[in-house]
Amino acid sequence: MKYFVFQASSALLLSALSTASATADYVDFTGLGSINNTTSSYSQLSNGGVSVTADAGHYNIGSYSLDGFGVHKGGINLPGLQNGETLGFSFNQSVNITGIKFRQWEGPDKAILSGVFGSLTLDSDSCAFCSSQSFGLNIQGISSFDVSGASSLSVFLVEGISFDAVAAVPVPASAWLFGSSLLGLASLIRRKRRVLLS
Repeated sequence: MKYFVFQASSALLLSALSTASATADYVDFTGLGSINNTTSSYSQLSNGGVSVTADAGHYNIGSYSLDGFGVHKGGINLPGLQNGETLGFSFNQSVNITGIKFRQWEGPDKAILSGVFGSLTLDSDSCAFCSSQSFGLNIQGISSFDVSGASSLSVFLVEGISFDAVAAVPVPASAWLFGSSLLGLASLIRRKRRVLLS
């Protein structure tokens, strides 16, 4: 009985500690033409206040015609994501990525998302020559990922990212109270058993 009571209270506390809540959020990279080819990293707050950083590594961020972010290597290189160019995104907390939206996405474009979750290829095109293309995603519990151009004809920009900000939920006081009462009950049963045996 004592073992069962202890196991039940432990399971309750562990399940309460592992719960988390998610809040839908979005970060928009359009309308930021002023940073075109001026910096390799740019941080911005999402609608819900999560800090999101775009990083082009050794190159600069390209933001062509206010449509979003890409990579600009200089010279005649277009400021979108082309074959082999990578733009990294990091968040100041754990998130669940629920979608990504690209601009200037046409039929031959292909993107690869990569991170701790592995890699995911995005290459469908809903309308041949769209000004934008959205992809629904379900990538859980990450704080960073990369987007790379993966076609010799790719030139597209990242318009925005949809995500759920995951925040740990504190254990309510009632759970701690219930757990301590179960431990007290277990010690009472143990004492009673000792008295009966002697």
